[in-house]
Amino acid sequence: MGRATKAKRAGARKLKWYAELKQKLASLRDSSSSSSKGKGKGKAKAKASSCNASERTSKEMEEIEVWVMGQKKIAVESELEIDALLEISRKHGR
Repeated sequence: MGRATKAKRAGARKLKWYAELKQKLASLRDSSSSSSKGKGKGKAKAKASSCNASERTSKEMEEIEVWVMGQKKIAVESELEIDALLEISRKHGR
């Protein structure tokens, strides 16, 4: 079996990163919803920090989802083009 192309390896890396971000986001939500001990500034800082991390993670996930949907669109368009070419070749007896 041959080695995956550079684009496929990059796509696999991106999907793996998406899964890691999804887990990270879930853990951030769990940690921010649990009651934390402490007072005032430290508690507010921790909450703000987890919100920023959560927002960054959400933004990265959205970017990856857009990329994945673009890849699916390219795959569908390519499949339609291939089907059209096969149909044309059948009509012309090739």
